[in-house]
Amino acid sequence: MNQILYTQNKNKGNSEVRGIVIFFAVAIIIFGISFTAQGSYALISNSKVEEDSQEIGPNIQVDRNDAQIKISLESQKPIYTVAYNWNGEDERTIDAGASTSFETNIDLPKGTNILNITVIDINQKSYQYQKEYYVETPDKPTIELFVTNQNQIRMTAEDAAGLTGLVYTWNNDQPITVQPSQEDNRKIEATVDIPIGQNTLNVSATNQNNKQTIKTIDIKGVKKPIITLLKEADGLYIKVEDELGIKEINYTLNGNRYTINSSYFGTDNKVVEYKQQLQSGENYIILDAINESGIVGEYKGKCVYP
Repeated sequence: MNQILYTQNKNKGNSEVRGIVIFFAVAIIIFGISFTAQGSYALISNSKVEEDSQEIGPNIQVDRNDAQIKISLESQKPIYTVAYNWNGEDERTIDAGASTSFETNIDLPKGTNILNITVIDINQKSYQYQKEYYVETPDKPTIELFVTNQNQIRMTAEDAAGLTGLVYTWNNDQPITVQPSQEDNRKIEATVDIPIGQNTLNVSATNQNNKQTIKTIDIKGVKKPIITLLKEADGLYIKVEDELGIKEINYTLNGNRYTINSSYFGTDNKVVEYKQQLQSGENYIILDAINESGIVGEYKGKCVYP
């Protein structure tokens, strides 16, 4: 009888042990699942925070319009400069003026070419854009003439077969020849002053196959504003003269930007005189004067004061 009771108690004890083991095993599994779920949520949450904190770069839009490319930018942060080149050569940089929007048009060269654009924001962070374009190449050279606001004209001749030279003539003067460079004879570019008064400009370009293109335009040359700067005992004397009238004067002195406009000199704007204080030691100045026709006169220099 005692033996039977002992066996039953032993079995009962084993059952209780198994119950306790099973209880703790289930509890550990539930805890593990809960911990894993919390860990996964933390990872997902952290990932979302990192993704949301990433800076959004400028929206760079490039559209083709016949022989030109239009570059348009919209940015949350002010844009410092926009630089572009074709095939990694002859990069040109444009000052965007710390604006959040920017737009410019550039010529589309003939043949197959890759456009590279670099945008730098006010924090000096850069963003790149690249695209390939193809323009059918004609059998004759192409000539582009562009009048700048410096009373100059830029002449550009291009030909995929190579150029032998560009020749231009003002009125009845002697022709002037511009030779291609030894590194690349597919393009010739020359910028020259426009003579004062009414003029006729003849430009011709010939390629390696002896094919020639000729362009003729009539253009009026005007005088640039005359700029005079003198160091005096009480500072810098600035004088700007223009027969058409001065529209605006902008200058940078020792890194500080100044503007003189019509609110200062009124309607008598053919001669503008101004006094500017100088700092002790070296002074650096860059001055641009714009007349009523948009022609710009420039001056760059330095002086030691007093």
